[in-house]
Amino acid sequence: MRAMVLANIATEADLANGMRGTVTDIILDEREPIEHEVMDGATMLHHPPACIFFKLDGETAVRLAEFPEGLLPIVPQETKFSVPVNGTGSRTILRQQVALTPGYAFTDLKSQGQTIEYVIMDLASPNYRSKLNAFGAYVSLSHSRGRETIRILRGFDGSLFVTHPSPALEAEDQRLDECGAATTIA
Repeated sequence: MRAMVLANIATEADLANGMRGTVTDIILDEREPIEHEVMDGATMLHHPPACIFFKLDGETAVRLAEFPEGLLPIVPQETKFSVPVNGTGSRTILRQQVALTPGYAFTDLKSQGQTIEYVIMDLASPNYRSKLNAFGAYVSLSHSRGRETIRILRGFDGSLFVTHPSPALEAEDQRLDECGAATTIA
């Protein structure tokens, strides 16, 4: 399964937030029953996996002797946090989670700093309050290797690329143009 790392697990091994790769094996927790409950084709677990073997898309500087080259083990991370309870105190919550998510699709924020081989983009207005603007569209489109590897998922508002994204920036551009025209080179 394709997956994406959700936290800086081991940056020296390139297991960093946003890195993509493939899950090659899952080792179940020893407390899991031998007979697994299956619901809608998914195996339901009672505990996080003991270990997930992950192969990064690119090279990694770390080579573990017991594992094939490029294969890295990922174990669940534990996090503690407190939540207030009815104004009378707090409860401490201990959470275990494997910092991976299916990586077939992700947001422009998660793709920061990456070049992606093939990009299918949805430029339609999102269903939440913020609106996609030309800055965001440019950032997303610039993650691809070129226009031959980009596909637009569905129709979008064409004004996205012809409307200036920031009135303040447009005014500043105009002011700088006027300053440039008024400046003479001696």
